[in-house]
Amino acid sequence: MERVNTTGTDMDELPTSQLLSIAANRLSRDWNQRLTHLDVTHAAEVTLQELASSGPVRQIGLADGPAGQRSGIRQNAVGP
Repeated sequence: MERVNTTGTDMDELPTSQLLSIAANRLSRDWNQRLTHLDVTHAAEVTLQELASSGPVRQIGLADGPAGQRSGIRQNAVGP
């Protein structure tokens, strides 16, 4: 992913989508730094929280997410 240099950039000139992307990346980096001592990433922490709240689930259940809706992943994405 291309890193955007926002130093000296007038944030009012950036489109909302780019501002949201910058904010999400900064938040994810911050979480990753906080979780370094546990040797997990923010994405792994979210997955672990979901497993802790729902108990054992199949991989396809994790792909469904907490709302139970498909995230565009085909059920048989592996194999012929």
